[in-house]
Amino acid sequence: MQVLLYSRSGCHLCDQVESVLLDLKKQYCFTIKIIDIDQFSELYELYNETIPVVCIDEKIVAKAPVNLVDLQKTFDSIARHSKF
Repeated sequence: MQVLLYSRSGCHLCDQVESVLLDLKKQYCFTIKIIDIDQFSELYELYNETIPVVCIDEKIVAKAPVNLVDLQKTFDSIARHSKF
């Protein structure tokens, strides 16, 4: 499973979500790819007002403001319904 974090440099909310994802990675088997939206004009247009954005296998599961408890619950739910 791949987790994408759409982010930008200097975003404290993005840093917070990244930290939570790194903690979750200790419990669950997944890869994290962090994408700086400022490097891609199309991503900037899509996500400028909503970062951080978390996607799991290309499906958006959280947008700013990311509720960290809900993010944990999302991973728990996925774990119950699949092997990851």
